[in-house]
Amino acid sequence: MDIFEFGAIVQELVRYFERKKVEKDVIELWYQDISHVSSKSLSWIAGKLKERNERFPLNLPIKVRELYNEWSEINPDIKHYRECKECGGDGWLNVAKIWNNFPYNKVFRCSVCRQADAPSIPESTYAELERYGYKRITCDPLKIMSEAQKENLRAMVAGKIKWKEGLQKIDFGEEEEDELPF
Repeated sequence: MDIFEFGAIVQELVRYFERKKVEKDVIELWYQDISHVSSKSLSWIAGKLKERNERFPLNLPIKVRELYNEWSEINPDIKHYRECKECGGDGWLNVAKIWNNFPYNKVFRCSVCRQADAPSIPESTYAELERYGYKRITCDPLKIMSEAQKENLRAMVAGKIKWKEGLQKIDFGEEEEDELPF
């Protein structure tokens, strides 16, 4: 859920319970406590707050958390992603490494939030992977390659030059001969 969705629910509850307007800074403080709540649950939570309370809740974040936990138990099949500074909230770490003069892309599960559901794929953090020589992939590699490197890559794919010759012309940084950690 983002702060705008939460703000809309707060305003709906303010109108429903005929309460005075809640200030922006108060909404921001409340949001810090419940930012992990899934957007999918908001309408259900708002309905339960209206159904179970005679007036605006005294501590809205506590009530929202309680109802979110209840909603999560009722809906165990729905994946509840939460914010994670390590992976961005999807549970996956995308990395690349040059090994034997060839670039390898790899995916790991985030060991900070553990949101990715794939037990056969190893868990890690970016800091741990960087110690093994991996680099974080933050954009499309083709966007950062020079035109000459792109042309060389196209020639290799088209079979105009051999892969070994073509790879020697692309600067991948320092070559490392150590073993892959996983």
